[in-house]
Amino acid sequence: MGQTVFVLGAPRCGKTILTRRIIEVAKGNCSIVSLDALSFVLRHGFEDFELYSKRLIIQPDVNIDKFSKIVKVYIEAFFEDFPDETIIVEGCQFMPKQIKELFPKSKIICLGITGNIEDIKDAIITKEWMSKLPQADIDEYAEKINQLSTCYKKECNDIDYLYCEAEQANINDIVEYLNL
Repeated sequence: MGQTVFVLGAPRCGKTILTRRIIEVAKGNCSIVSLDALSFVLRHGFEDFELYSKRLIIQPDVNIDKFSKIVKVYIEAFFEDFPDETIIVEGCQFMPKQIKELFPKSKIICLGITGNIEDIKDAIITKEWMSKLPQADIDEYAEKINQLSTCYKKECNDIDYLYCEAEQANINDIVEYLNL
């Protein structure tokens, strides 16, 4: 079976950008699965499928078990057709322990932004719909991203996965960790 790599992290931390950089360095020898795209399809294609109980929440808190099962079945089906492929699964805010339970042999990279709330706010407003939020919501969202990033950092250290601050992610260290 091929390798599964998860790029996890709080919203606006650069998961998609990092995934693109990994693909460039790996010279296209990887496929991408976007959990953000999959969750969008499920949430907008099926009236009764929700992942978030309210708009300003940064981790799925509704139907997470169902979504996890969909992801697991999808990835297993992917490897039926492409058994030797390396796939990079990016997006959606699973915690490393959740991924470890579903995919024990996977490699996990977590991105976060901790420390400077202003940097987080700057990252938030780069997303069009978020830039239109009231300042109080941006402040709340930034604090939630900081807290989630701190959780990712601790959990990655506890179970020996790679954690990178968004602005300090070194592609060479990441590629070495992944053996690409």
